[in-house]
Amino acid sequence: MTVLLVLATFIALIAVSFAVRSLRASDSTRIPAAAAAKGGLNVADFRLPKGVFFHPGHTWAALQPEGNVKVGLDDFIQQLIRPIHEIIPPEIGTEVDQGAPLFTLQVDSQHLVIPAPISGRILSVNRDLLARLPLAERTNLTSQWVVNFQPGNLQEELTGLPIAAKAKEWLRREFERLVEFLESQSARPELAGQTLQDGGEPVLGVLHILDDEGIKQFENEFLKSS
Repeated sequence: MTVLLVLATFIALIAVSFAVRSLRASDSTRIPAAAAAKGGLNVADFRLPKGVFFHPGHTWAALQPEGNVKVGLDDFIQQLIRPIHEIIPPEIGTEVDQGAPLFTLQVDSQHLVIPAPISGRILSVNRDLLARLPLAERTNLTSQWVVNFQPGNLQEELTGLPIAAKAKEWLRREFERLVEFLESQSARPELAGQTLQDGGEPVLGVLHILDDEGIKQFENEFLKSS
C-alpha cells in the first residue's frame, strides 16, 4: 500500500508540472488565419494542451499543486459551439460522480449537458469566466477552468483518461467521427448543404446550424458519460 501511495504521488506531481506549463503555453496558440478566414476546421486546428487528462465528454482535468483538480472544456467542443453564450455551473458543494452531468452549455434555444471527467465535490466555480461570456472570437477558452474539484477517486479515474500522444490519437478519431456525423446531418432535407463547407470541412460554430434534433443527436454521440 505504501508503495502504491508513493507511486501515485509521483505521477500526480509530474502531471501537475506538465499541466501548468502546457496551459500557460497554450495561451499563445491560435487557430491558423486561413482556417479562421474561410470558416473551416481540420484536426490540426484544435488546441491540445499536454499534461492534462481528457474525458470522452470533451472536458479536461488538470491536477493542481494543492491536490485539487480544475476542469475546463476542450477545444473540440468550444470550436463547434463558439461563441458560447452561457455556461450553467453546478452549485458549490455538490457531489458529482464521474460521467454524471457537471454543467450545461447554451446553444441557442437548446442546452448541451457536459459530463464530469472525475468524481468529487465542487469547491468553486470560475465566476469571472462566466461573467465574461460570450468571449471574444480569439480568446483561448481552452486554458480557462470552469469548475474546481476536490477529487474523490482520482488515482483510479485518471488511469482511464487519455493524455499526451493517446489524447492526440483520440482527438483525431473524434474529428473523423464528427465529419461523418455532419455528413449524415447534411443529408437531412431541412439541413442539406449547411453543416459542411466545400471540401467536407466542418465549419466554426457548426452546432448553431443544427436544429433541435441535430443538437440532441450530437449530445448523444459525442458527450459521453464514460
